[in-house]
Amino acid sequence: MCKDKSVSHLNELGWNMVRLPKENINPLLILSKSNGYLETLGEIFDFVIEDQPKPPEIVLDQSVAEISVLETDKFEVGVGLKFLEKFLSLVGAAGLGLEASFKNAESIQFVYQNVLTDFVYPAKIGKYLLSVSPDISSPFMEHINEEGEAYIITDTLKSKAFGVVAYDEKGVKIDMDISALKQLLSATPHIEVSKAEKKVISFKGDKFLRFAFKAIAVWIKIEGGKAKFDLGKPEGPIAPMRALPSILISPDEPTPVIFGMNTLIRLK
Repeated sequence: MCKDKSVSHLNELGWNMVRLPKENINPLLILSKSNGYLETLGEIFDFVIEDQPKPPEIVLDQSVAEISVLETDKFEVGVGLKFLEKFLSLVGAAGLGLEASFKNAESIQFVYQNVLTDFVYPAKIGKYLLSVSPDISSPFMEHINEEGEAYIITDTLKSKAFGVVAYDEKGVKIDMDISALKQLLSATPHIEVSKAEKKVISFKGDKFLRFAFKAIAVWIKIEGGKAKFDLGKPEGPIAPMRALPSILISPDEPTPVIFGMNTLIRLK
């Protein structure tokens, strides 16, 4: 469990937040549940026979109003610095010792900055799947041949930047000197450190990391003796995960699947 207000807020909007942000979490990726985590199997066109229509285009770099300002809860400084070091290692700055820079901090908070979304409309995914035939010879077809076994990513959230706010023992924001942080990151010039408004320290890298996604169920059904794709929402529990409806979804569209409320998803 991860009882954090940012995770809860994203869950309520139909998003799953991943434990480890990655570059290659993209729309049209097929996921399969396996022993408490989700395994990536490939893009949807990897499951389609050759010489079929092309998949729908991904709409890139769109702003997300409801997530433009999103903050985590406050973390005890030791725990928070471990998260910060992990994030920095993902963008190429591993092995940093940050304790000295945050020696006066009692807790720290993370702020999502410049969040963008990439997505494919579910209606276009549905239309595409109706126009193509599954490649039943695929060795991974066994992971997608039953309802509730596999999912297709429709939307992702990504960012190159995140902010950190430090608080003292009274819960007051600290106006930190970032010169020491800049010195620590001097060997990694592709990461910028700056001080934004409201005493937020901003870290910006040169590549997008995807940290959340929406997905809908996809499976193969036999109809009239032919294999066809189908989309929809699983009903009831999906052990060890559960499908829950989003509060913001059209009744005409498949329901996004939440793979556990207040949970950071393990994506392999």
